[in-house]
Amino acid sequence: TEYNENNAYQQSKFANYLHALEAGKRYPADKLISTSVHPGWVQSNLDVHVFTKYFGDSWFGKMAAEMMRQVFLWKGDMISAVDGAQTSLHCVLEDADKMESGAFYSQFGIYKDEASKNGGWPLTLPNSNATPEKAAKLWEESEKLVGL
Repeated sequence: TEYNENNAYQQSKFANYLHALEAGKRYPADKLISTSVHPGWVQSNLDVHVFTKYFGDSWFGKMAAEMMRQVFLWKGDMISAVDGAQTSLHCVLEDADKMESGAFYSQFGIYKDEASKNGGWPLTLPNSNATPEKAAKLWEESEKLVGL
């Protein structure tokens, strides 16, 4: 199978979710609060590679990429770094007894599931593969891979 950076990114985010879910089961919340966080699509330099792939690195490509960013910002699909930090800050600064260990916290997202688009603290991940069984299997396979 040919490497696809979009698939790799999505799989890494899904693995983060599964890892947090399983850690929330394996460790008591008074010892560890494990969460997975989706801050939203945050305006940053990380998208440079994606836009360069589609528009090129010329002055025209850079201008087209900036126009696309502005459209995404205007539509509300992309948010500022300050707004994007809010979910992470919530998880770090909220009182421990108000947090749900193993949960997914999302600012908002471009989800296919309409009910999930506004996010939630916490939010049920709208992915039918997000099961406790898959989380346990990923944890066990990870332990084997690192020799635990």
